[in-house]
Amino acid sequence: MSNDTETAARALVEATRSGKLGDAYRVLDKRPVDEVQAIALQAGFSCISRTNRRSFMVHIVRQVADAARNKTDGYGLRDLAAKAAR
Repeated sequence: MSNDTETAARALVEATRSGKLGDAYRVLDKRPVDEVQAIALQAGFSCISRTNRRSFMVHIVRQVADAARNKTDGYGLRDLAAKAAR
């Protein structure tokens, strides 16, 4: 991972944990899909196989919105889903 990717992943985690959806979107905005995938994975979000940019970004953006709404990161979002499934 590059330092830029690590920095961006930390910024994404900070934004979602703070509930700042706009800040979270800005972290990912205008980046290549490969970079978005690396950032999202490092922040704990799941990534689908990339058939096209649009479907990939829809998948990521939904998770980021849910995480910001719940003031957590990708890993915390998985924990919430596991608790809800019980």
